[in-house]
Amino acid sequence: MNITIYEKEKSTVLPNGSDGITLDFMKTISLKLPPDLEKEIRHAADRQGVPLSEWIRGAMEERLKKEPRKKQMTAADTFGKYLGIAGDGPHDLSTNPKHMEGFGK
Repeated sequence: MNITIYEKEKSTVLPNGSDGITLDFMKTISLKLPPDLEKEIRHAADRQGVPLSEWIRGAMEERLKKEPRKKQMTAADTFGKYLGIAGDGPHDLSTNPKHMEGFGK
């Protein structure tokens, strides 16, 4: 059975989201489910008193929590070996205002 969720939810706080993140819109996806699974999901959502799309989002979030995540690379991770190779420059160039004296005159 094909099931398409078209529930447009504005400013919804995801129940399993961290820190109560509010989303102004959500993407719509289409799922193909065997009839028995679709029936079980609908019954579970009804028992819990939540919309079908909310129940499915929660189940997906729980599944993703169990997946190992790759650490997101930062610029420092990528170019760290090149940091500090410029030689004798000041170490506080980006934070010390004295380096900006006379700049732009």
